[in-house]
Amino acid sequence: MKTMYDIIKRQNGEAFAKAILHYDESLFDIPNFARLVKFAGRNALPLLGKLKEIKDGAFKKTEEKCLKSPYELLSEAGYNAFYVDSLEKQNSIKKYFAKGEALCTFRDAHRFEKFHIIHAVKKNVDKIKREDFINPERQDEYGTSVISIQVLKTGGFISIKNRYNSEVRLPDNTFDSNPDNIIAGLSDSIKKEFNTDFDSLAGAYLFFNGMILNYLGEEEGVYCGKNFYLNSSHFCEIDKDKEFLVQNVLLFNTQKKKFEILITNTDYYNWYDEHGISSPVIELEYMLSQEIEGKKLQVTHDKKENRTTLFADGEMVFSMKDGLIDMLHLKKAECLNYFSDDHLNQSLEYYAGKKRWAAKYGSGSVPYTNLPKPPVMKLAMPVKKQRLSINKQPGRQNDGN
Repeated sequence: MKTMYDIIKRQNGEAFAKAILHYDESLFDIPNFARLVKFAGRNALPLLGKLKEIKDGAFKKTEEKCLKSPYELLSEAGYNAFYVDSLEKQNSIKKYFAKGEALCTFRDAHRFEKFHIIHAVKKNVDKIKREDFINPERQDEYGTSVISIQVLKTGGFISIKNRYNSEVRLPDNTFDSNPDNIIAGLSDSIKKEFNTDFDSLAGAYLFFNGMILNYLGEEEGVYCGKNFYLNSSHFCEIDKDKEFLVQNVLLFNTQKKKFEILITNTDYYNWYDEHGISSPVIELEYMLSQEIEGKKLQVTHDKKENRTTLFADGEMVFSMKDGLIDMLHLKKAECLNYFSDDHLNQSLEYYAGKKRWAAKYGSGSVPYTNLPKPPVMKLAMPVKKQRLSINKQPGRQNDGN
């Protein structure tokens, strides 16, 4: 009979299992432990302390000792705070965000309906200027001067948003999404105020529905990890045999030969419609779909480099490192409105394609003409033993619940 150590070794890797064994073997006795850490990645070291707290029952419901409301505690911490129960209140703090750094919350007209939201603004916010922070850091005075604490109404998930938004790493995990890091007692106070429960973790981790999720990126409320994505309150495990993520915004199905857009927030698309252009994620999906249309596709996965490459008729279309495109080779694709770099500019190192696109509505310039072309050897199919078949029988996705 397999032990829990054996299960974790196979699921999360030997290093993960050994780290737990050497730290505290009794952690394997945590109820539903395999499910708890299934999507927690392959490095257990950042989780050991939290797992011990879970084992010791630190997050079981206890008699609440905090008598102060979240708003009183936040006031003591130097904030003016209020509960969001309307779209007007939800977007009322938008004026404090610099151009290009607004929260995706402002484009989600239904966020306040799904989440308990507390907006908190520093009492001296008018004296904290963006231009004074040339090298932004998530926890600096500006980043934490306007925050949004969001707790899923059904429980099990919390996120604290940052004033910098995407300009800093892990902006949705400010204060490690732990209210007690703002002021002692705030976590219990929020749980009592909303009659809900949640846990928090430092770094690129979050709790959801009894699972620790190690996510790689977040776009418009979609959290993506190695083998999963979480869109608001919907969790989906990826079928590794026929699916993989692209840029944390697309899911490619090798059997259907189709890209699925993961961003479902209609207000996100409405904003671009109002400005008469297509959203960046629609542009990316449209161009990649054109490039593979009618072609024989092959996919390779290099575990050592953590690299995934898509080939069409034997030529590379794109290659990804850690799920982000760093080599892009386009021969026929044209955009809808303009070639947007929103989902490419942080990772693209090599580019080959047209200098100007014959777009359906006008034309747009490609901002990558000064990048070197992908290495020639990357444009040829590798040896057969690295090929992956894309003609397997359809499977079913697991909603994780």
